[in-house]
Amino acid sequence: MLAVVLTVTTYFVSQHRTSVRPFDAGAAVLVIASAAALAALRTRPVAVLAAVFGIVLAYLAIGYPDGPIWLTLIIAYFTAVLYGHRLVGVAAAIAVSASSS
Repeated sequence: MLAVVLTVTTYFVSQHRTSVRPFDAGAAVLVIASAAALAALRTRPVAVLAAVFGIVLAYLAIGYPDGPIWLTLIIAYFTAVLYGHRLVGVAAAIAVSASSS
């Protein structure tokens, strides 16, 4: 369900941004992949955080619109920290702030 909601909202966000790459099948695949990765969150929170981080980074590096895809990274981040992986959470937070500047 999350994948559908994120894909639809990302499509509508992209319609109002002219300075980014338009929404296409590649954007949909990356959004769906980031949401699908969350399925393994309870058993492998660190691996999911790494996978979602990579997917979001690729999505933004390609030039797709900034938007709802961040929700998957936020969910993965907080879950990893709640499961006790605080050092990984700090590393992810530093990496996100470094990559977004």
